[in-house]
Amino acid sequence: MKNKGMEKLLLLIWLSLNSVLADDLCPQTGNSKIPEIYPVEAYIVSQEFSPSDPHVSFSARHYAENVVLEILKASEESPRPIILQLNSEQFAGVRARVQRAVAEDPGRRSKWLSALQHEPVQNGYNWQQDYFENFIDFKTGTPVIRLINNYTEGVSGIHLEKDDLKIREAQKVVKNSAQKNGWKFEEPLNLKEKLESQSLNAALEDLEREGLSKDQLPAEEWNQRLNYQKEVMVRHAVNNLAGGNIEGLPGGLCMRGNNQPSSYTRQYCGDKSNEVVLETSWLEVGHVDEIMQVVKNSKAQAPCDFAISYSSPRKGIEILKKNGSEIFFEGYAQEKRANLKDRVILSGLDESDKKIFNTKHPLYSICRAVACNRARKSQPTQPSVPIQNIVPAASWLFQNAYAGISVRKNNNVDTFSDQDLDEDLACDIKSACKPDEILKMTNREVAEAIEADHNLKLMNLLIDEKMQINKDRIQKKLKERLPQCQPEFIELPDLFHPSGEYQVELKSNLSASCKINPSAVECYQLPTKSMLSIQPNPANAITVHHSVLVPHPQNASYAKYIEGEYKKLGIKTSFVDTYEAAHLGQGNLHCSTHVINSCRPLK
Repeated sequence: MKNKGMEKLLLLIWLSLNSVLADDLCPQTGNSKIPEIYPVEAYIVSQEFSPSDPHVSFSARHYAENVVLEILKASEESPRPIILQLNSEQFAGVRARVQRAVAEDPGRRSKWLSALQHEPVQNGYNWQQDYFENFIDFKTGTPVIRLINNYTEGVSGIHLEKDDLKIREAQKVVKNSAQKNGWKFEEPLNLKEKLESQSLNAALEDLEREGLSKDQLPAEEWNQRLNYQKEVMVRHAVNNLAGGNIEGLPGGLCMRGNNQPSSYTRQYCGDKSNEVVLETSWLEVGHVDEIMQVVKNSKAQAPCDFAISYSSPRKGIEILKKNGSEIFFEGYAQEKRANLKDRVILSGLDESDKKIFNTKHPLYSICRAVACNRARKSQPTQPSVPIQNIVPAASWLFQNAYAGISVRKNNNVDTFSDQDLDEDLACDIKSACKPDEILKMTNREVAEAIEADHNLKLMNLLIDEKMQINKDRIQKKLKERLPQCQPEFIELPDLFHPSGEYQVELKSNLSASCKINPSAVECYQLPTKSMLSIQPNPANAITVHHSVLVPHPQNASYAKYIEGEYKKLGIKTSFVDTYEAAHLGQGNLHCSTHVINSCRPLK
């Protein structure tokens, strides 16, 4: 009797282990979100720009064509369905492009064209990752589609009316796609707490941070400011619930940002032990998929045949220094160099001054930093101390990329804020921000400018610390679930800038050492909802068969490094130009597509 009981127990343990370990097998942990390295059922692609729009670049007008073609190339001999939420003009462009690409291979042309599923829409919606998410049915392994209920409900005043219409149209279309392809369509994910009431305190905190209070302003002006700030906070709360903040990990685990309520996460991730909570609240958009991705490792054996890619400012600076003479904003290889000036002008000029960039454009942070660094070089040098001496606890950050960085040391709490310094310097920002100047800047000049801009530099140092915390959390959870696996972690070059006039902030509870010397990195924190990638973030990619489709970083040195790192894993890299089509809208390739995965049910 004891032997039979022991046999039954061992069988249950074996089944439990295999439910999370076997290749392509559905997890049995209660988490219904699997990583995108599982078998693909379909890809969903859309596009907002018209192919005939003269106000955007060629790549943006033909974005869906570029994405579809790269998916088909990477699919080898077995392309999965590509569901295209496009209008008739856009879809005709995709078909024509595919036909041209394989004109001399009738067999392949037939396969590729048959993979295209047109779901007609009046206007495509760019952010296909966010308004719904796909999960799995544990018994059958088939996809389960669930809308993000809060994405449209309770957010009046946030989206423009035309955007609301696009989202609602996209929701109907994805439901139709689910029915056509035999997927389940279940009740939406929904945060039951009212977002409006949650946003009030957050709005008041933001206004207080700006030094504003009800007593300082006329009642009408105060109410306008408060209502606007509440809408902004609701928008951020909605973003936290979106599909880009819901990602799967091997071992039956899920990843979500620390800005997502746990009550919401339980609806798809199951038990709390399945969760890996990552630091994302510092990001303007706040999604896990902006900074982390699971990719295949073809050189490892199942169940350990995966790797984790993550954003790394440290690696970004290191590569710029090693390739100092190369042009920083090189553009995508398919875009003629002669057209780069035009695309820079179209994408970045301020409406009030047609000769400079607007302040929220990612290239503005760079040209501003370069302009002020030029001015600094003409000024007397400031006393400095190696940053390693200031922050010994974070010395691991500086062994390579940040070696030799120094900061001004004094007792001023604004040591790392160079705003006042820049005002005193003759920073020729208008000159530096001209498109001609942007296209001349070298990697070395940009790296030196970032290191000399105390606020920009410190922000990226603090982001590196956040990414190390995220990496440690993932490693710890994977070791618990898959103790036999030691996955590779791939640093992807990714530099960040503030989305407005944000500055690093002193921590509210300063340590004794910070009270004595508040110029240490450890004394500061990133402002919430504030940071964006300067270049298209390479972690925001999609897996297709044995390839990774990566947003082109617009920098040849970065692209070469990324391709080399993935080659070590035995996987190919294909780059897609996302700059205007997605990056300038605070998203990228993963954000603007959706990969539908399935798994093999446990028999």
